[in-house]
Amino acid sequence: MVDWSAAASPKTGKDSIWWALLHRKGGRFQMTRRENPGRRHGATEELAGHFATLDADGGLGALFEGDPALKPAERAIVETEEAWILGA
Repeated sequence: MVDWSAAASPKTGKDSIWWALLHRKGGRFQMTRRENPGRRHGATEELAGHFATLDADGGLGALFEGDPALKPAERAIVETEEAWILGA
């Protein structure tokens, strides 16, 4: 999850750029990392580095497989309406 600020200059804290890494655990989301880099460029580098590491470790694809608990009809809806979520 990324929250881009509209601030005209680099800053941290309130009304600034934040990103968080959430993992699904037992049907709920758990935040495992939260950063406030202060600049969009910094956030982009941090996120790109995180996803590059996941990819190198073979874990990136699993993030786009969709919830294994989806019923076939539910998965079909996601695949036809929001395929980008599953990496299609």
